[in-house]
Amino acid sequence: MLFSNDNMKIEDLTYDIELDQAGKIAVITPVVKISSNCNQVLIFSLLVDNHELLPAAKIILTQGNNCLRLKYVKIINPLIKTASDQPGEKQYKMTMIIHLSTENNLPFEQNIAIYRK
Repeated sequence: MLFSNDNMKIEDLTYDIELDQAGKIAVITPVVKISSNCNQVLIFSLLVDNHELLPAAKIILTQGNNCLRLKYVKIINPLIKTASDQPGEKQYKMTMIIHLSTENNLPFEQNIAIYRK
């Protein structure tokens, strides 16, 4: 579990990554799993290497378990990680920010790498 309060629990945050055949475009889709005690609205934003690529997305939660695929971002000419790269090389820093109120933001940082299948 990543976060919990009286109204919700953020269970998991992952990123689905698709790379085109030529390795020129990576499509990255954030997927968040949230359990909610009530219907509510959350605002998310996404930064990639500290650049805001998804400025604000309104997400409607229903009571119960929610698995949400947020709007995707595209990276043109992405860094492709190979087995010979050192740990920490060719990674993107993803920062998902959940705006709980105007003064209360939850940032979740995660490094991801893009591999050729």
